[in-house]
Amino acid sequence: SDTTRRLLERHATYEEYAKAMNGDLDGMTADRWRFVSENYTADATRDLDALRGVPVLLALAGHDLNVDTADTERVYREVLDAGGGLTAKRYPDATHSFLEHSIERSDLKVALTALFSPRSLFADGFLDGQRQFLEELDRGGGATP
Repeated sequence: SDTTRRLLERHATYEEYAKAMNGDLDGMTADRWRFVSENYTADATRDLDALRGVPVLLALAGHDLNVDTADTERVYREVLDAGGGLTAKRYPDATHSFLEHSIERSDLKVALTALFSPRSLFADGFLDGQRQFLEELDRGGGATP
């Protein structure tokens, strides 16, 4: 990750990244590199202040290649826990899009699952976790840690 950060800091091209990684790209495509390059310094911390006291569900994926989930959770807790509105849920088998990791790795599995069992696309507990969070809000309760 230090090599990647140095490359990002100097605005390296995808080709430079690929060369530095000796071909071990671990799923990093040119499009993804462009996205990461444009967004790696993004910081929404100030925006979180506006959510103090508002119920927030923070969903964290175990196979998220785009987000440092540990750092994200730490910042959300620092900013939002004092207001009592934060609920954080971890989905260890989820990818960034909260699809089941084993399914997302195959375009064929994604297509077949979407056709024949669409709810199975998502990581175990993800849809239920959203439903439970919303039901709790509907009952007038706040978020629970």
